[in-house]
Amino acid sequence: MKVFYNLPIENVKEGENMTEKKDRNEEEKQHHDADDHHKLDLRGTFMMVMTIGGLMVLSWFAVFILFMERM
Repeated sequence: MKVFYNLPIENVKEGENMTEKKDRNEEEKQHHDADDHHKLDLRGTFMMVMTIGGLMVLSWFAVFILFMERM
């Protein structure tokens, strides 16, 4: 069994090179990251998006009313 770059033997599988190990670690990390996404609390983000969207709609109507009054 080969040891690459002084890595412990248990971290490198038989016949696996460094690129394959990196790919395997990235896949494992993506799997763990996907599990954490359902735990995120995005209520504050949603409220800010709704607030900014509401301000945009209100400003559009204010400009539209101003335009209609000046015609």
